[in-house]
Amino acid sequence: MGFETALGNLGTAFGGSALAGGVTGFAAKKLAKIAVAIVGIQLAVFTYLDHQGVLDVQWAALDHVLAGVQQSLQTVPPWLTALGTTLPVGAGFVGGFFLGFKRA
Repeated sequence: MGFETALGNLGTAFGGSALAGGVTGFAAKKLAKIAVAIVGIQLAVFTYLDHQGVLDVQWAALDHVLAGVQQSLQTVPPWLTALGTTLPVGAGFVGGFFLGFKRA
């Protein structure tokens, strides 16, 4: 009886964290899409204003900044690594996060 109860608690913890991770992943992907759209519109406006002579955009400096942002996004943050090591809650959350991120 004790083993079945512990197994049930384990399943509840894993399933609940997977659901929370799925919702978080879904929301994160939606926010990322909105951010990409805003940055794209902003770059289009800058390009137009640069072409019209209203602005003088330093494209080399902008490329340098964007390359730094891209490089920092490729590293795994330490909190995500720590989250993955707390099983079963961490595994359920991370699995649900990626599932929700993929579905969005």
